[in-house]
Amino acid sequence: MRNYKQIDQYLDMLEEDVYPQPQDEGHTLLANRSIGWLSTHLPPALTVLDVGAGEGFCQDIFLAYGYSYAGISLGEDCVVAKANGKNVHPMDFNFLTLEDETIDLVYSRHSLEHSFSPLISLLEWRRVSRKYLAVILPAPEHYKPGGRNHPFVLYREQWLALFEIAGWKIEQAYMELGLDKEIWEYWYICSKTDRPDYSPPPPEVEDEEN
Repeated sequence: MRNYKQIDQYLDMLEEDVYPQPQDEGHTLLANRSIGWLSTHLPPALTVLDVGAGEGFCQDIFLAYGYSYAGISLGEDCVVAKANGKNVHPMDFNFLTLEDETIDLVYSRHSLEHSFSPLISLLEWRRVSRKYLAVILPAPEHYKPGGRNHPFVLYREQWLALFEIAGWKIEQAYMELGLDKEIWEYWYICSKTDRPDYSPPPPEVEDEEN
């Protein structure tokens, strides 16, 4: 039997590390570029759930590309978003209060690295998505691993392994370079697939001699 009492305490403790992320010119520019890239590879008029939406600054960008938008965030960011009329709701992206397969596209920009367990997050997003996931991740080549509320700034190979374990297939991948020509972000479009089958293969049957 699993006892989640300690887990709840740990999550309460980690929630104190969450800090507001006001909209800024740099993030807006990169978000605009990533959403434009997504629009060239995905069908039009999808419903989008922006997990870790902050103040909801991506709403206007998605609407401009013809997508339907809803976002979720925590703390002060959500308060600001609601005050500015954004369609953003208070919710933890690891514990979504949505039914299975209710969203066409789950969009995560600079949020998965904040998760206490990216694998759990990817599984939860797979549950609510009908088909697609788009993930924009900070590259440790530029941002460096670690930092406040950044427990998982991982390298590409680590993310690819987690996507596979969670049942996500990479459809498109791109690396965004910054002004210094270093890799700043990893961009991924994924579709739902089966999780790996780790069961052993059936034993080989030897041919019977005549």
